[in-house]
Amino acid sequence: AEQGIGAAQYNLGVMYANGEGVTKDPAQAVVWYRKAAEQKLAEAQYALGFMHSNKMGVEPNAAEAFKWFRQAAEQDHELAQENLGHLYYHGEGVTKDASDAARWWRKAAEKGIKGAQFNLAILYANGDGVPKDPAEAARWYRAAADEGYAPAQYNLGCLYDEGQGVPKNPKEAARWWREAAKQGVVSAQYNLGVRYSTGEGVPKDLTEAAKWHREA
Repeated sequence: AEQGIGAAQYNLGVMYANGEGVTKDPAQAVVWYRKAAEQKLAEAQYALGFMHSNKMGVEPNAAEAFKWFRQAAEQDHELAQENLGHLYYHGEGVTKDASDAARWWRKAAEKGIKGAQFNLAILYANGDGVPKDPAEAARWYRAAADEGYAPAQYNLGCLYDEGQGVPKNPKEAARWWREAAKQGVVSAQYNLGVRYSTGEGVPKDLTEAAKWHREA
C-alpha cells in the first residue's frame, strides 16, 4: 500500500474499518480509502463516500459523499449508484432532483439492487421524477419482492388489492402480504388478519386471523 498500489491501499482501508489484523480505526480507514480513491479505484471511492455519509472516521460531509459516490457511480458501481440516488432525492450535497434520483436508481435497479428497485417503484407509483406509471411501479416492486425484499412485497400486495398496474387479485394480494408478514411487516400482518377474518383472497379462518392480528 505504501508503494502506491491502489488495491492494496483499499484492502488496508477495509482492514482498518473492520479491525481485521489491526486495531479498528475508521480514521485510518479513511486515509487509505482516500489514497486508493484518488487512483480512481471505484470500490475505494464508494467506501470513502460511505464513510463521509455515515460520519465514520470523518465528520459528516454530504458534499464529499456526493463527490465520491458520483465518481464511483460513473464507473458503474451499483451501490454507489443507489446511494447517489438517495443524495439527489433528498438534496444532500447536491441540488434536490427526483429525475436524477430516478436515473441513478434505475442504473442500480437494473443490476439487481433491491433498495434501488423499491425506490424506483415508489417514484413510478407517485409520478415523482418520472411519469406516473402503475405498471412500471408493479414491475420494479415485483423485481425486489421476488428477491425477498419485504417492503416491496407489502406494496406489491397493495397494488394487487387495488388493481393498480396489475389486475385486481385478492389472492395475489394475500400471497404477497403473507410473504411480507412473515418478515415482520406489521401492516402486512394486520391486512392478512383482516383477510382471514373476511375470507377475501384466502379461506376464512378465524384462528389464522387471530394469529396475524396477534403478530401485528
